[in-house]
Amino acid sequence: MQNADAGQSRLTRGQLLAISAGNAFEWYDFVVYAYVAGELGSAFFPGNNPTANLLKTFAIFAVAYFFRPLGGVIFGQLGDRIGRKSILTLLVLLTGLSSAAIGILPTYSNAGLIAPVILMVLRIVQGIAVGGEYGGAAGYLAESTPPHERGRYISVIPQTSFAGLLAASLLLTALRAGLGQAAFHEWGWRIPFLIALPTALVAVWMRSRLDESTEFAKLQDAGELEKSPLWNSLRYDWRSILQVIGLMAQLSVGSYVITVYLQTYLSGVGRLDAVSAQWVMSAVLLGTIVIMPYAGRFTDRFGRRPAMLSSLMLLMIAPIPGFVILSSSGFAVSLITAVTLALIFAVYEVAALTAMTEVFKTARRLSGFNVGYNIAIATFAGPTPFVATLLIQVSGMKIAPAFLVVGAAVISLLTVMTVRESAPLAKGRGQRRSADNQSPSVF
Repeated sequence: MQNADAGQSRLTRGQLLAISAGNAFEWYDFVVYAYVAGELGSAFFPGNNPTANLLKTFAIFAVAYFFRPLGGVIFGQLGDRIGRKSILTLLVLLTGLSSAAIGILPTYSNAGLIAPVILMVLRIVQGIAVGGEYGGAAGYLAESTPPHERGRYISVIPQTSFAGLLAASLLLTALRAGLGQAAFHEWGWRIPFLIALPTALVAVWMRSRLDESTEFAKLQDAGELEKSPLWNSLRYDWRSILQVIGLMAQLSVGSYVITVYLQTYLSGVGRLDAVSAQWVMSAVLLGTIVIMPYAGRFTDRFGRRPAMLSSLMLLMIAPIPGFVILSSSGFAVSLITAVTLALIFAVYEVAALTAMTEVFKTARRLSGFNVGYNIAIATFAGPTPFVATLLIQVSGMKIAPAFLVVGAAVISLLTVMTVRESAPLAKGRGQRRSADNQSPSVF
């Protein structure tokens, strides 16, 4: 496992805000689809079987994920050759335009089969764009911050991802309650997609004003960029790519079971109505947003491996009793249970993401990270809502989604055993403590 480049990088508040806002926007756009899956199923597919239509909607959700590796390959290589700033700006624009187009798309009753086909094409465009976002944003922060502070800065990436999800959840809660279920089902679901266009333009403006990441700029100035970063990463970094895939198993499945699919689960399988389920989802997302900076500081001080190991062991134990409770309880108990699962998962996400950015050299960081990340996303995350829904239907077991989380935790735990510690303080506490006292911080 290779160490990331050290360097004495510094991050400005403007850079942090541009990366954060753009990342939050991208994930808001991408997840709105899952939060209105029931309405999309009725609008774009024929028939009166809600479960069948929901499965078709989640099938398109999965198709978008299968195209994310393509986006990761394209934008990872571009990012390693021409820079992080350009691709991060382009990705926000692509996501915003495709999301706004879904908001004006005619339904099956108006356009027939062409409607779901266009819906799938737009989701593929979003999948390609998001395939480059996470690695690009995480790489940018890794290359613009000191190694001994990297965990808390990189925690901003999943934190703002969940902020985007929370914004979507709160907006949909307000729309469902304010418009009424009938109006929201008929046309109100379009509003969160249409909001994407003006917010995309703001995010594009912010990212266009970014400086290049510190470490990439140094390589660029020294003429040390690689002509074939993707090929070189596949050739020299294949072990690290495999480790990223293994670490991503839990990050992929846990993220989409606990922070996306759970809303559909609580209202479709559990005992909550759609509005109550949306409130639980909002609390879940808020809890993860609050804890992530502390999780980042924990990984900086005590190491990535201890954080990953402890959270994964809990994720092998807690999901099954957790879903027993979620499938049969009212609002208050479901809220506490869901937030508890989310907090455990949030610690793992911050630690794993930080570790994954530190296994590649700057010259091919985006290429290697994006290959591993997006192969795992396509394999594990994309099919998760579909598989979870299908497992419940086929097995008749309401707790079936919990087995997905536990299985993914086992895969990731075995992978962590092969990962070396990369947090400087965990390897030399006294040396790191001295560096902490001398290093300025933007938050």
